[in-house]
Amino acid sequence: MAFNDPPTPQPYGIDTSFRDPSGNNVRLTQVLEFDPSRA
Repeated sequence: MAFNDPPTPQPYGIDTSFRDPSGNNVRLTQVLEFDPSRA
């Protein structure tokens, strides 16, 4: 398994992706609760 992108803070949460041993791309996102000050 190899990560394509490091975990990156985004306005909606933390986002990253990796490629599994079969070659499939998988995206992981930790979604943050809505906060109007981040918009």
